[in-house]
Amino acid sequence: MSSNPALHEIGGEFHLFDFPPEDWEPWPAERSYFRSGRAALAALYRQWTARHPGAQLWLPDYFCSDLVSSLQLRNIPIRFYLDNPQRTGPDLDHLDAAAGDMVLAVNYFGVRSGDQWRAWRESVPAVGLVEDHTHDPQSLWARSSIADYAFASLRKTIPIPDGAIAWSPRHLPVPEAAPGGSDVGSPLKLAAMLYKNRYLDSGGTLQNLKEAFLQLQKRSEQLLLEPSNEAISHWSQDVVCRGAPRLWRSQRERNVRSLLELAPDVSGKPLFLSWPSGHCPFNAIYLFKDETARDRVRSRLIASQVYTPVHWPLGNASDASIDLSKRILTIPVDFRCDDHQIQRIARLLKS
Repeated sequence: MSSNPALHEIGGEFHLFDFPPEDWEPWPAERSYFRSGRAALAALYRQWTARHPGAQLWLPDYFCSDLVSSLQLRNIPIRFYLDNPQRTGPDLDHLDAAAGDMVLAVNYFGVRSGDQWRAWRESVPAVGLVEDHTHDPQSLWARSSIADYAFASLRKTIPIPDGAIAWSPRHLPVPEAAPGGSDVGSPLKLAAMLYKNRYLDSGGTLQNLKEAFLQLQKRSEQLLLEPSNEAISHWSQDVVCRGAPRLWRSQRERNVRSLLELAPDVSGKPLFLSWPSGHCPFNAIYLFKDETARDRVRSRLIASQVYTPVHWPLGNASDASIDLSKRILTIPVDFRCDDHQIQRIARLLKS
């Protein structure tokens, strides 16, 4: 199976890849695997409340609303504090967490250093800290963390149908995934990845395959995110147990840097042009003057088969975070893209 099909479409869900045979960045020695990031976070919260009953979970107000809803379905008491990717850091002066509560810190798009959270953690030792490193699981922040717990959804950066990892930088006991639930979602997602691979190899001529993998993606996501599904599939765990391929991460960083150099000043402005050493951006992120401008550019990119997601549409949040969510756009330039595709995206943005 080709690991480099003739891509005429950019972005979207991963298709099936052959993994590099060597040079993998290992995970922390003491870790647990889960079906998804939300399952990992819920399990870490349960572990924390075993010692701190009644703990509230504090989330940044700029956060995936679907994940928030899934936590609420698990009857987790949630509070919010102010933070979003446009800020240099969280509003810690108004983070009124009580002793025993748990606070979630997010490394938005992999470009934060974590210095503010380290200082806060040392000054407020009675409050639990859990970090979300989904956008760059191998960042220097993740590898040098002093948080109680950390987790990352691996399927956002690695082509696996399901999977997340959790660990404790402070070497606290790490919970295991609760058994139970259906294992249908992961095989369906794997089938979708295979169908997409065949579709891309066909040069886009087999439209019936595109319809098939889109339907499989939709159905598999519904099954994967059911609250009863916590355990990672055997296939995904076997693939990622060694760690993450360094080659794919370095390619992603190179692609982000290339696009920002080729298109630094278009109708939208890059959210960032640099990042801390030892970090790798999740993707290139652009901000537009308003929602209309953002949606116009997004529609043109999608019409040119560049599938750009929004991280994230928000419901209830601060005015600043809601405004940002309406203007932000993620440009997919991960390891699947080559130089010609980066140049094509830049031309589309500049046009």
